[in-house]
Amino acid sequence: MNLKTPLFFLALSVLFSLEQTHAHPVAFQGAKSILSESDSSMKELMTTYSYRYYLAPALSYVQIEKNDFAFLGVNGLLKRWNQPTSQGNIYLSVAQGLEFREQTNKQHNTSRVSLDVDWEDRRYYTSARYSRIFRSGEFGEDIELKKLRLGFAPYLGNYKELNTWFIVQASQMDEKVVEVTPLLRFYYQNVLWEVGSSLRGNWLFNFMIHI
Repeated sequence: MNLKTPLFFLALSVLFSLEQTHAHPVAFQGAKSILSESDSSMKELMTTYSYRYYLAPALSYVQIEKNDFAFLGVNGLLKRWNQPTSQGNIYLSVAQGLEFREQTNKQHNTSRVSLDVDWEDRRYYTSARYSRIFRSGEFGEDIELKKLRLGFAPYLGNYKELNTWFIVQASQMDEKVVEVTPLLRFYYQNVLWEVGSSLRGNWLFNFMIHI
């Protein structure tokens, strides 16, 4: 199975039916979700099941450079602020798994912790994420990922219409150069997808589906 191209992730979307979606690690109770994030340095495919509106077990595959990770964990909603026209959320995700290296045919235990914060109304959107993969043994140093997003909607559509967002993302892995990526977000009912290219010419493609 080739998980190294975004085309594989896109092909999975035809297996699932439609409802309204939001890019959150926990959805409404009973929702099943597929999430994919792919860019030039990292690819992730995650499936979740929202056992409660605040708790979702998750299974994920991550590829960073030539290293592969498999995680089993849980996504949790720590806090939500509901206002008449806006919403804010804090999510914590923890997972345990294995890291694989094809060239050495070895594997090591690993774990991951992620903190996500977001706020949005129908016109504006902002989010931040801090994620850390804890490595062991000879596989190297821990991996850190930091991400900040700001966006706005050029028009207001209802959930049955195609909605569009313009977003600017700043991301950094470890101490590498900060990657600034303008992107477009689209969602229609339960399907959300994002496409963009960084100022350095590196591509980005994400999607999320709720069923």
